[in-house]
Amino acid sequence: MNRRNFLTWLGIGWLATTTPTLIAAVIHNSNKSNSSEPAALIFYVAPDGKDSYSGRLPQTNSDSTDGAFATIEQARNRIRQLKQQQGGKLQQPVTVMIRGGTYYLDKPLVFSVEDSGTKQHPIIYQAYQKERPIISGGELITGWRQQNHLWVAPVTKGL
Repeated sequence: MNRRNFLTWLGIGWLATTTPTLIAAVIHNSNKSNSSEPAALIFYVAPDGKDSYSGRLPQTNSDSTDGAFATIEQARNRIRQLKQQQGGKLQQPVTVMIRGGTYYLDKPLVFSVEDSGTKQHPIIYQAYQKERPIISGGELITGWRQQNHLWVAPVTKGL
C-alpha cells in the first residue's frame, strides 16, 4: 500500500471512528446543562497559526496576538499539560479542530496512552467544518529547474 492510499485509508477510518464519538459527546454535553463540570474545550490548529498562540481561536485575531496553533503536536502537548493540571484526568471533553491545509511533519507525531480521554471526557481530533487538512510525512520539494530534458530539484532530507 503506498503512502497516499494509506493516508486516505487512515483519514476514512479516522472520520468513521470520530464522527459517532463527536455526536455522542454533543448529546452527552447537552444532557448535562445543570452540571458543575467545566465546559468542553476546543483547540484549533491552522497552517498559518503559531505554537505560541493559545490555540483557542480558529484564526489569528486582528492584532495578531492570538489564534490557532501551528502544529497538531502543540495541541497534543497542550492537552497533556491540561490533563496534568487537572490531576492526571480531564474534567471536560476536548476537541482539536484541524483547519484545512497541508501539515508537513519533520518527525513522527506520536500519541500514547497519556493522550487518551475517557468515555465521559473524550479527546477528539477532527477536520474543521468542511475543510480538508492533509498531514504529510514527506518533504515539500521546491527549487525545480530544467536541466537538459529533465526537471531537477535539491532534496535536503532523507539522504
